[in-house]
Amino acid sequence: MLATAAFIMAVASLLAAAGRPAEPPAAARWLATPGTRVIVDDTGAVIATVSSTVVPLGGAVHGVPVPELATTLLTALAASGIDPETAVVERSFTVIPTGDGGVSAGLALTVADEQAVWEALSWDTQGGVLAYLPLREQLPANPARTRTWSGSGLTNGISPFRITGEVDRAEGDCATVTTRTEQEVPGGPPLVTGLRTRWCIGRGQLNAVDLDSGSTVSVGADIPAGPLPTPPTGGVSTSAPLPGVELGAVTALAGLTVGADRATGDLLAWTAAPDPVLRWWHHPGGVITALGAGDGLIVVGTSQRAVHAFDALGQLRWTTGQPDVAVGRITIAGGRVTVPLATGATVTLAASSGAAAPRPGVAPSGG
Repeated sequence: MLATAAFIMAVASLLAAAGRPAEPPAAARWLATPGTRVIVDDTGAVIATVSSTVVPLGGAVHGVPVPELATTLLTALAASGIDPETAVVERSFTVIPTGDGGVSAGLALTVADEQAVWEALSWDTQGGVLAYLPLREQLPANPARTRTWSGSGLTNGISPFRITGEVDRAEGDCATVTTRTEQEVPGGPPLVTGLRTRWCIGRGQLNAVDLDSGSTVSVGADIPAGPLPTPPTGGVSTSAPLPGVELGAVTALAGLTVGADRATGDLLAWTAAPDPVLRWWHHPGGVITALGAGDGLIVVGTSQRAVHAFDALGQLRWTTGQPDVAVGRITIAGGRVTVPLATGATVTLAASSGAAAPRPGVAPSGG
């Protein structure tokens, strides 16, 4: 009972601190500008879509999908000596198609304070959790060539890990670092991994090279065109898939219920089986102000005057800016997306690309 009361008081304190304006901590400049991007492999093939937003620490604690993870995060922060009133958190949602018509989706929390960027914890829709006590350093706030660091602790409170890092290169707004992690595995030899990652101010981590295999993944590439995947099947449920979600606009697409969380601005997609099962989620940026589904697409408008289209597996298909904020119900039919704007005007976009498209019966301008 006392532990529960202490946790509630800690969260209340963090939320109160989140409401006070403060200068971002030094390492926050290395986090990505909030947005939605694709991740590609060595061949340029899209392997995932990732979206992120940076929030005060209190907002991150309030928004984790499992209450136990909030307790874990607070414990890890205390063990790492991180000031909860000044640190910020990057919430990253990653959606990876599994090849069998399904997806694997997850949430990762990265903490930035005055000292460094720290890997905190991750959680996926299959129930997998990785939490580090204390947090694992990824990048110093002020990287300088040959700077090194090391640390050790427990993964998920059980398995010991050791990590070392070194800044290989630091030029202008970018830095390249190498980290090596040794993770003890019960009943087996330690698992040793090495990564070389490149970071740039305001763009976050741009790529990662596995030092053993040489394989590379890159973030922020162009979105290639391709056929829409076969939508998943399943029942539709309007019950929220996670505790604490404040559902706003809701739509449906081929067995998926898709809704906007009024509190966080997140976009969530779930099925009923018979309880709500979260399939994927994103943070398109700002607040979701318009929503619609059809022709295999889910299209959202945001307070940042942007319109984003996702397919049924949560992969980003296109994104485009608009002269004003989209509001209300977006309609998708006949290869066209009709978006109402706050000014009372409407814009018509091609469902395949997001490019401006003439309205039916209106001849395109030009020769």
